[in-house]
Amino acid sequence: MEEIIARKFQMLRHEWNERQKRLWAAGEAICLGHGGVSMVARATGLSRPTIHLGIRELNNNERLPENRVRREGGGRQKVTEKQPKLLASLDALVEPTAKTNDRKYNKFSKVGQEEILNRLQYTLFPPRFPDPFRRENTA
Repeated sequence: MEEIIARKFQMLRHEWNERQKRLWAAGEAICLGHGGVSMVARATGLSRPTIHLGIRELNNNERLPENRVRREGGGRQKVTEKQPKLLASLDALVEPTAKTNDRKYNKFSKVGQEEILNRLQYTLFPPRFPDPFRRENTA
């Protein structure tokens, strides 16, 4: 039975969004009865909590607005919402060494990605106590 579920899922998974996958898997698990969630999880690779969420959605008859995959507020929060100073700090670090390509609006910097990351982390999250091992980069 697990093999049949896996084959059906493999044939259709590229056509479905994440909600459709979750609801289909939940429907299969409900039809299988006891142990269905575990069997569907093994066959599809979806997590058991995802399938349980689908079952809850089916049982509560939850309907989302047209063209929505997640409920309002679902998904990952934007980094700029978590760290409002991020873009300004990043611009301040890159701007002194940046060259702009007018056609693509890209900025190119002599400072490497790792150095920018280190400086940005130090700018956004300064240590409480001075770090005796931190070297100030004068480049």
